[in-house]
Amino acid sequence: MKKLLIATALTTFALTTQAEGLYLQADAGYSGLTATVDGQSGSNGTSSQRLSLGYDFGNQFRLAVDYTNFGKIKEEYAGINASLKVKSVGATAFYEFNKNSKWVPYFGVRVARNTLKATIDGSYSAYGYYTSHIDTEDSESVTGVGAILGGQYKFTPNVALNIGLEYNRIGGSLSLNEASIKAGFRIGF
Repeated sequence: MKKLLIATALTTFALTTQAEGLYLQADAGYSGLTATVDGQSGSNGTSSQRLSLGYDFGNQFRLAVDYTNFGKIKEEYAGINASLKVKSVGATAFYEFNKNSKWVPYFGVRVARNTLKATIDGSYSAYGYYTSHIDTEDSESVTGVGAILGGQYKFTPNVALNIGLEYNRIGGSLSLNEASIKAGFRIGF
């Protein structure tokens, strides 16, 4: 029994030592997506969410991997419905200023693999003579880059409120860009 208790204590100590610096962050906010096709631009606002797992090196640098849902854009024109879903898996490197304060401003650079999924469906008639139905779906995966500027307010050494502005060049055949404001919480282990 003593051996099991000692093994459990040593395992717990090792795991907490390894987990020091790890954090989980969840953010949600407003996202403005702008697409350009053949010189024509259109934009739409939607909600966006991100879940990040990161490592704080203890100096002024952190790294995080994330899953981001940039949201869904819906448009309807003359009986045709179009939607675009944008999701992303990315990695971000952060530099933090004034790390020893309760308020910590930061700057980050992000590289991501973005998935764009477009759906078009509906019926239309040409000159009133015939009606045709459209039902198509297409997806595209592209690499994009972004930048983040924000700050975190530390309630405790392991819990912080995060507020940030973000710009992402998502890319793709739509020439898609995203600008957002997000807020969330970061919990350290």
